[in-house]
Amino acid sequence: MDSYKKPLVVIVEDNDVSFEIYASLFEHLGWQVLRAPWTSTTFSEFSDDMPAFRLVFLDIVLSDDLDGFEVLDILNKRGLSGDIVLVSGFSNSYLNLLGSLAEAKGFNVLASLEKPVTLDMLKKVLPSIGE
Repeated sequence: MDSYKKPLVVIVEDNDVSFEIYASLFEHLGWQVLRAPWTSTTFSEFSDDMPAFRLVFLDIVLSDDLDGFEVLDILNKRGLSGDIVLVSGFSNSYLNLLGSLAEAKGFNVLASLEKPVTLDMLKKVLPSIGE
């Protein structure tokens, strides 16, 4: 067992394959992974009892009733803030807009990444484990 507590990343991603890839990348880098639900009702309920996290890894386009903008609103209403990495397979304009909104709400946007996300991309943007 590790002698230190691994930092927790909450991954908000609706695609199962993408989630598995991201989880594997984060675990390789020494992070503990928790998958958040990606519908409006279930994410809202999840955020009520959300564990202390170091990072939210947020896909912008999720389900028909929840997107990255709404996730930020829910987290903000719960008084939750912190580091965020935004990801999308869509236009950079979505990433830029959501990044600006996240910063205005007090989140620290570490990066806005276009899919596919690679291990090297994560290494460049993630805080060191000991920080």
